[in-house]
Amino acid sequence: MALAGERVRLRAIERSDAARCYRWFNDREVTEHLNVRYPMSYATEEEWAERGSTANSYTGSQFAIEIAETGEHIGNCGMHEVSVLDRVAVVGIAIGAKQHWGRGYGSDAMRTLVTFGFRDMNLRRIMLLVDEDQPGGIKAYERVGFKHEGRERAGHWSRGRAVDFLIMGILREEFDAKYGAFVPIGEGAGDDSH
Repeated sequence: MALAGERVRLRAIERSDAARCYRWFNDREVTEHLNVRYPMSYATEEEWAERGSTANSYTGSQFAIEIAETGEHIGNCGMHEVSVLDRVAVVGIAIGAKQHWGRGYGSDAMRTLVTFGFRDMNLRRIMLLVDEDQPGGIKAYERVGFKHEGRERAGHWSRGRAVDFLIMGILREEFDAKYGAFVPIGEGAGDDSH
């Protein structure tokens, strides 16, 4: 089962994704704003893909991002640090295929992931951290509906200097106001099942 966005599909990670991820996460330009500092071995990526292909659960999940029209794998995203009690999660995303940067795939993937979090996982808040000097990412998150909540000063060491993390979040009611409230099957207007 894949999660369908307008332009992308989110699917489970497969072992065969390791080779692409190995290339992406050993490219300094791709990892510039990620928490990836050291060279990745192919064995590490294979282990990650193996875990990702079998370990998705409520408390954490990874997805491959594919262009819906072509099926091309262009990046990954996921839910992390999911709190069952608080119904809160941290999300992350990376578009590794640089030729697809700035084309709206990241925004659509994030909107699809957040929709899954609120509609299927019944979360009430989703948050992320983004480098203050990553304007493209910030704008993409704002388009989805994330709001600025705070700043983690000197939260990330990147490119030889300390960079502030911006804390951004979206609440379920904000998401519903922007995209329409979720109506479970059988509870919609005009339903004659009663």
